[in-house]
Amino acid sequence: MRRSVGRQRRERPVAGEGITILEVLVAVLIASSAVALLAPTLSRQLSASSDTGGLTAVESVVSRDLDWISDYARWWKLSRGPYNLTAAITTTGTFTPTPEAEYAPPADRCAAGTLANAFLADLATVTTSPARPYAIDTSAGAVSTLTTVNGV
Repeated sequence: MRRSVGRQRRERPVAGEGITILEVLVAVLIASSAVALLAPTLSRQLSASSDTGGLTAVESVVSRDLDWISDYARWWKLSRGPYNLTAAITTTGTFTPTPEAEYAPPADRCAAGTLANAFLADLATVTTSPARPYAIDTSAGAVSTLTTVNGV
């Protein structure tokens, strides 16, 4: 009997062992597609957060101005009241500090419906402490524009 010595046979790999180049290429393709789809969404989120910061700055400016106007509305035409004010601030002839408040708007302005215009005119010219954050433009046809704050 003759025994032949031949090449040793290599065993074939069992399915599932190892990774083929095709599988690597498919994985890279899927990953790059996911990144390409997510990149615009992430950049929009960054843009939205910077817009939110700008809107917050604008809201802060508007709120500060409206708070001052609200305070002045409480003082305007106050002839007697619990505040430490002057007649120049209340735009009345005299101001008397008392525990109770008494307002003295001109009767003709109440009847003629021009009370709001009078308030705005006094609001634009009154000097208070603290001063109004932003001036009112009283010229005819004026459009008020907020001051630029933090680039907004």
